[in-house]
Amino acid sequence: MTVFVMSCELGSRGEDIIASLASEFHLHIVDHGFLSQHIGQLIGVKDISAQRFLEERTFFWERWKIDSRRFSRFAALEILEFAVRGNVIIHAWGAVQLLADMPHAIRVRVCAPMDNRIDELVSQANKVIWEMSEPIAQVPELVRERMVVSRHDARRQIQTHDLGQAKLVWKQFRRDWKDPVQSDIVLDTANMSTVDCVFQVRELISRTGL
Repeated sequence: MTVFVMSCELGSRGEDIIASLASEFHLHIVDHGFLSQHIGQLIGVKDISAQRFLEERTFFWERWKIDSRRFSRFAALEILEFAVRGNVIIHAWGAVQLLADMPHAIRVRVCAPMDNRIDELVSQANKVIWEMSEPIAQVPELVRERMVVSRHDARRQIQTHDLGQAKLVWKQFRRDWKDPVQSDIVLDTANMSTVDCVFQVRELISRTGL
């Protein structure tokens, strides 16, 4: 009964590793998008509002609509239920801390230095633009500049993401979300490919019998 619990920094290629692990071990992926849709239906909240709540970035007019304690309780119960069922990869803020005492859960942290994360985010965000370089070249320069994600934009997005995750984990568990002690394995994608990362996880399972 395999359960991976992922904590991934934005821009660290965590999504690629999750997809590869899911394919190799035939696992279902439970992430923010899935959880927000599921919980939103249970408590009568729109998916996008539920996702913003999960990511600590709700608008002020949404806060009075959502009972934060009830929402958090539902989120925790859903994560626990999926973990008990097994054969799943759970990628949700606070899941590593919530499932800290679950013996069959494999907690994986994926990280990278800030410059690498910025490079990855800029590359991903501008991929479609670069692939459409010829038609976009016909767009006025002022409009074209606004379409491109700069390194400054990427850094700001990463910092906002990190702050949101740090606030949620500290509020719920009084823990530092980046503390490597909370994970069974830490993967630094600045030094490893996706294939290497999956190999390291496979070796951990073989070595420990998790």
